[in-house]
Amino acid sequence: MLAVMVVLAMPSAVPAQDSNGLRPGLYKPSDDLWLNDPRVVLVSGVYHLYHQQPPREIGLAVSDDLVSWARQPGGISRGAKGAWDDKDICTSGFFHWQGTFYALYTGRTNAEDGRVQRIGLATSTDGRHFKRHPDNPVLVADARWYETDYRDSPGYGNVAWRDPAIWRNPSDGWFYAYITARLNGGPGRKRGCIAVARSKNLIDWQCLPPCYAPGLEHYHEVPQLLQWKEGQYVLFFGCKRGGFTHMRYVCGPDPLRFDSTDPGRLFLGSRVMASGRGMEYSSWVVPRASGFDVVHLVYEWQNGALHRGRISLPKRLNGTPESAFFLSLRDDLKPRAQDAIDANELRPPKRWQVSNGRVVAMPEGALTALALPGTGPRTFSVNLSLNQGRAAGVALDHQPNGVSALRVLLDSDGQITTWIHTLTTRQKWDVGKRAGVLSVTVAAKHVGVYFNDRFLGSACTAGRPGSDRLSLVCSGRAACTFSDLAQRALPLSHVHARQ
Repeated sequence: MLAVMVVLAMPSAVPAQDSNGLRPGLYKPSDDLWLNDPRVVLVSGVYHLYHQQPPREIGLAVSDDLVSWARQPGGISRGAKGAWDDKDICTSGFFHWQGTFYALYTGRTNAEDGRVQRIGLATSTDGRHFKRHPDNPVLVADARWYETDYRDSPGYGNVAWRDPAIWRNPSDGWFYAYITARLNGGPGRKRGCIAVARSKNLIDWQCLPPCYAPGLEHYHEVPQLLQWKEGQYVLFFGCKRGGFTHMRYVCGPDPLRFDSTDPGRLFLGSRVMASGRGMEYSSWVVPRASGFDVVHLVYEWQNGALHRGRISLPKRLNGTPESAFFLSLRDDLKPRAQDAIDANELRPPKRWQVSNGRVVAMPEGALTALALPGTGPRTFSVNLSLNQGRAAGVALDHQPNGVSALRVLLDSDGQITTWIHTLTTRQKWDVGKRAGVLSVTVAAKHVGVYFNDRFLGSACTAGRPGSDRLSLVCSGRAACTFSDLAQRALPLSHVHARQ
């Protein structure tokens, strides 16, 4: 394959490496620890991120902007040998109330080979050092509605009672926990439901009937209840439909009863073909003064398979429950007028032209590329028009031999596709247009993809790229036009933050 690349000797927009010689990237506890199921609590202007990490324990990081995170000591570890939670600690729900952090956490015991999930309580005054309640577990499945015996769990073989998310109803003062559970009857592979329990003091809990039981899957994970406005509530949850894991939501006027005939609307999750997974999962909606932000889990490639990964950059929640939610890049992370790239200073390869701030590519069939200035974590945007071209977009770490670590291309069928070197998997989104604003966030080997200010999904290289430089790329035998080029540095700290 013929390829042309021009490398510009221009200064980077931000440092490509930190003081340790490592590139800043999306947060995870360390290079050898994965992150799962983020939960965020805001206390005194500080966001506390609680998350699952190996060996199946709860870790902690803090931030003042949801962008850069500093790992903290503390969290919740497995119980002592013989305890009800001595095997592992799973996803937990956190709530700060009257000066105390309350954590409802899922535990399992080795005595049952981890087949039964129960929920315990731990409290803390500083958000780091938690003390278990002496009467744990404080919340177990109620046999009136839910499975309680793993031997009577057809098609699953475990008692699901996990992922508690705490919500306080300001109208009645009750605390409610929304829990991943399974009905005690019906087809074994379709018993998944969202259970509810309530408490006046976050210690003594009473189980209630399920609020959502659509009869579609094994389980519905990582729920969250959000009061959108007076008399309107949204229930977010994770599931696996259509061959991949993703997040959905349902809405209604009653926080204790949602329409179980409603399968829910897709909210988050871009399918990675042939993997059985979405690239994003386990979201958490964070209320802010200006609206709602969303953070979520981003998977990454390890040894040819998708693995639990990192916390995403924050995104803005747009739309309404009725018209469909969508995510966009937060305004303070978008390129500004002063972040424009002067296209007239670029030196295009053969058959590319630059004039009046626009780049026009006229390839001869093979993929050709124009390298852009800048390295490090950043947001890049470009107004792209295929005209009669075949495909155009951006590439990460494009080499003179034509190989790119990752490409994001808009094609003539109105689809945006990612292409990852060394992998046969693809991601594809039908945008129905041959022109529009393509934006990407770059953080080491992770790329977020946006089109016309809507988040499409995430992509990740199979390994650390040789560089995180971007190039414009185009193929076909007709002109493609790039205009309004801009990029903005992202204030990401390195994953190995000080403790």
